[in-house]
Amino acid sequence: MLGIFRTDYMRSVSDKNEKETAEEWKNVEINTISCSFAGLSPLVNQFHRYLQQYKALFSNTPIKGQIEGSISGEVIPQSLAEAVTAWKASVPLADFTASYLKTHPEVASLTPIVLVVIQEGERNTGDQYKLLFSLFERSGVLPLRRTHQQIHEHLTLLDHEAGKAPFMVLEKKYVVALVYYRSAYVPSDYEVPGVTTFEENPLWQARLHMEQSNAVKCPSIPYHLMTFKKLQQKMTDVDHFLTPYAFNGAADKAKTMAQHFVGQYSLNKDEYTTDNKQQQDPEYYIQQAVAHPERYVLKPQLEGGGNLIAGETMQSVLTTRKADDATLYHKIRKEYILMEKIHYPKVDGTLFRQEKFYPFEQNVCSELGIYGVVLSDGNTDNKNAYVNRHGGYVVRTKPADVEDGGVMAGVACLDSALLLED
Repeated sequence: MLGIFRTDYMRSVSDKNEKETAEEWKNVEINTISCSFAGLSPLVNQFHRYLQQYKALFSNTPIKGQIEGSISGEVIPQSLAEAVTAWKASVPLADFTASYLKTHPEVASLTPIVLVVIQEGERNTGDQYKLLFSLFERSGVLPLRRTHQQIHEHLTLLDHEAGKAPFMVLEKKYVVALVYYRSAYVPSDYEVPGVTTFEENPLWQARLHMEQSNAVKCPSIPYHLMTFKKLQQKMTDVDHFLTPYAFNGAADKAKTMAQHFVGQYSLNKDEYTTDNKQQQDPEYYIQQAVAHPERYVLKPQLEGGGNLIAGETMQSVLTTRKADDATLYHKIRKEYILMEKIHYPKVDGTLFRQEKFYPFEQNVCSELGIYGVVLSDGNTDNKNAYVNRHGGYVVRTKPADVEDGGVMAGVACLDSALLLED
């Protein structure tokens, strides 16, 4: 299993003007498929270094601080290559290739590839190609970008050993070593007009066949589940989740992790089993959010931007009664998590977009995304983690008065981290 993660943080500050601490950095979300900008972030860092040096040269002022260069453009391709290497060592590739070429004389060779599963009409191509070009140039591993529909039309599963997962052959001449998902994190990725059943849906069938194959998955199903906001809610539960399960009884470690998460609450009454009468009724948190919408936001079990519900819209859906709209009522209470807002600092900033500058006075905020990579055989004892490393960062800056929106939505801009001496 290969996991390429991006964990996003924002700094939460109080009214007191105190020295910044690590505890002030709060988790926004965990991304396992929608992990964009690992390729472009280092290029933005280089651009900002150039601007910094240019300004220093012509304004005769010393350079202040050091722009930290992200290593994501190196680590992510390296990790993809390492996953392919691990796959080759774990399957009888030579025997399968010889057998396949013998029964397919029209095929000259069977090339192991990284299959990159992309969305229809993918727009974030620059970031993806930067990573994939680096993968091919550095390791010689061939990446191919295909949609679910293209995979469905050209995928074949072939058994080789009894009781073992089959090999996946694509377009009759490629054997898939690694499935690298850059789609499949929103329901629309699997919507087919007029199709309502799993068996008839070619996109779901393509996903099923990929999961059934012996290729490494990035992310695997367990890793993909890490992005659910339900898990983030659990990260705030020191006594019942973090201490006994995540840290095997180490309460100090559990408290250290929990301090990086703001309050998150389920709206499903069936989940409340504590003795705290206030917490037994999610209506308490609903009433708090309706009365103070500036303090809360609703988050669904999805990755990517543009899915939050805040402000007046949040008040409206939270006050919807079952008798008025049963579908919406159950959807919000079963699928959404109520999260306390992070009180991030607002600063001056200038955004550059489509050859124009947009200055903001005390009205921009930034989000820091930290990449991480884990390659393992899936054993729960964690003894066989072949790779476990950090993978650089990305900074995204946007107008502070925008509730939700990302770079691809045209709201936020890529940025860099400037390190200053204490």
